[in-house]
Amino acid sequence: MDLHIEGQFNVIVARGPFNRELVIAGDKAQEELDSGLQASGRWGTMLVFKDSALATLEALEEITSILKARVARGIKPVAVAIVLGQDVEGARLMQAHYVNAYANADINVRAFDSEESAVSWLKSELQPASL
Repeated sequence: MDLHIEGQFNVIVARGPFNRELVIAGDKAQEELDSGLQASGRWGTMLVFKDSALATLEALEEITSILKARVARGIKPVAVAIVLGQDVEGARLMQAHYVNAYANADINVRAFDSEESAVSWLKSELQPASL
């Protein structure tokens, strides 16, 4: 996994398939970026899958648990864009599972086929709400 911050975006490039141990390792790496994200104010996450989006049931359960724990600690993006390109193994099969994990943690989430459309949506979601 590659995790980094680009402006207001927390960018995660994830290469599957995924098991519980890989998810836990990714979470540890993410924790190192959390303080920078929190200090930046409004931020969003772009999760880009490469190669494979397949995951074990245990990995999916761990993702949901991690997301709920983060939200409970106040670590919550304004929005999450999940990018599952057509060349990613299991993209259509796994899309609902990943979207549901974020939605179940009360995180605004949407899936996209391309990074361009994901970035466009994230930028619109990060705009302050007008009064």
